[in-house]
Amino acid sequence: MPWQILAAGSLQPSPASPNHKKNRMESQRCRVYGHGVHLASLLPECDLAINYAGHGYISAVMAAGVPMLCVPMHLEQFLLAQRVSQMGAGVCINPDAPPPDYRQLIPSVLANAALKENAQQFSEKYRQFDQAAQMQSITNLIESTAKA
Repeated sequence: MPWQILAAGSLQPSPASPNHKKNRMESQRCRVYGHGVHLASLLPECDLAINYAGHGYISAVMAAGVPMLCVPMHLEQFLLAQRVSQMGAGVCINPDAPPPDYRQLIPSVLANAALKENAQQFSEKYRQFDQAAQMQSITNLIESTAKA
């Protein structure tokens, strides 16, 4: 069975050829979206998520229990990607190091059963998390503190 990999990033179209990069990157096994996508509908089918380590994306992928290959672009993203790596749920690429050989790295990440197991354990641990309830709890705490 072929792997299902979700890669996230940003394509900056050129005015002369807005679909040039998209057309060059798409294939039968790789679809490039020029708009936002609903991650919750894509992640259950993924074996690996490749991303730049944004907070929202990391949160969605961790909640889905999918291992990651993080390619951060900024310090905050690097720190978050390092944490994912320390948790054993993904691999962090150091932006200051020479780029790895992705043709070798991606299959090795996919073959690492521990990454998948750790990502799934995280997902299971927080399966009952309810963001709306958490926000209400924080709001209640702030309001009760302000009244005191």
